Amino acid sequence: MKKIFAAFAVFAVSSLNYAAQSAEKNFAELLYFHGAQRCFTCNAIEKSAKEVVENNFQNEIKDGKLVFKVVDISKKENEALADKYKISFSSLCLVLTKDGKESVLDMTRFAFANARRNPEQFKEALAQTIKETIKQL
Repeated sequence: MKKIFAAFAVFAVSSLNYAAQSAEKNFAELLYFHGAQRCFTCNAIEKSAKEVVENNFQNEIKDGKLVFKVVDISKKENEALADKYKISFSSLCLVLTKDGKESVLDMTRFAFANARRNPEQFKEALAQTIKETIKQL
């Protein structure tokens, strides 16, 4: 687990800051972006991410501390969100909104490397990363 988590840290590239539209609420968002055509790995990322959120974070979802969104970037209504995070292909991002600022953790490379081949390790590392992010609220 530590090896997977350490590998994830290498792939989790950025901590980009954006001004949030509202500083009223601190929360985390797990955003899975995909296009119209999806491969087996893309489907595995969504399935595993959904399982992690549903099995581990029901209270956080109910309390508004965590939001999980699946975003089809091929739809016109999702263009602004994809542009905001500079998304042009399937991606998994964990966004922390705190005190009016966003920190974006790009988990895409980690997700593609592990969701299909090592789903249990992927789920463990994703759950741990979400827990650590929520602790920052």
